[in-house]
Amino acid sequence: MLNYATNAPEYLIIVQHLKTLAYEARPNYTLIYDQFNAALKRLNTSFLGPMHWEDDAEIEEELTRLKREFKVESHLKNYQLLYKLYPVFNPKHFVQF
Repeated sequence: MLNYATNAPEYLIIVQHLKTLAYEARPNYTLIYDQFNAALKRLNTSFLGPMHWEDDAEIEEELTRLKREFKVESHLKNYQLLYKLYPVFNPKHFVQF
């Protein structure tokens, strides 16, 4: 069984926060976002890396489609392309007005 305190401490923080909420309560999205980013940093990875279920052909096909659809410069390397096309989140948008 996975020990979240040892193997996924960021997830444990998120779960503990969610357990304090009533149904109508708004989650602290900044805390959740920060914990996911902390996990990515700890694991030395990013949102931009391929998922374990994606194969190279699927990734290449999607990148080709995105280049064509968004008319992105063809000289860009794939990682540069991903930074141009991948959604970017700003934690300031999580603040409730």
